Amino acid sequence: MKHVLIMTLALLLAASVAMAQESNDRIGLYATPTPAGDADCNITDAPPGGLLAVYCVHLQEPSGGPTMIASQFQAVIPECFTGSWLSDTAVYPVTVNNSQVGVAIGYGICVPLPSHVLTINLFALGDTPPCCIYPVTADPNIPSGRVEFVDCDDNLLFGWGQSGVINGDQSCECSTFVATEHSTWGKVKALYQ
Repeated sequence: MKHVLIMTLALLLAASVAMAQESNDRIGLYATPTPAGDADCNITDAPPGGLLAVYCVHLQEPSGGPTMIASQFQAVIPECFTGSWLSDTAVYPVTVNNSQVGVAIGYGICVPLPSHVLTINLFALGDTPPCCIYPVTADPNIPSGRVEFVDCDDNLLFGWGQSGVINGDQSCECSTFVATEHSTWGKVKALYQ
């Protein structure tokens, strides 16, 4: 049943990709659920054996644009992180899958931005090296190969992933937009063979 649901969602999204628009929306990873600026994307590794929360925040530049109802992305813990992923905590009522395999989040209502949409819960060993880039990328389960959003007029929008940095310092930049790959119809068909 789960495969039928995912395939149905994929086909619906594939049909709407032709009408999708570029946007300035992004999902960023932050140390707080209400970031005051890009400097908040510096995430400090927790003490050994500690819990570390990473907040996924839906942002838009310039702020004050249209309100949103959904997003879809992936945020796999980077290889340089010495701890492990524990779970995700959903903020909104409809959350399918998790950040490690690709997550789709339906907000349930039109929400103004910025909006905290998901918390990634990590177990930290406390010895992650400096400048460990933690990227947000496209959900590999969607045909577009892009981070996707839906506005309150049901328009599909393509946006960006903004990396966080675990143990950032002056030598690394935390406000990097992560490029996403465009997909081809052949790649999409190969997913379902």
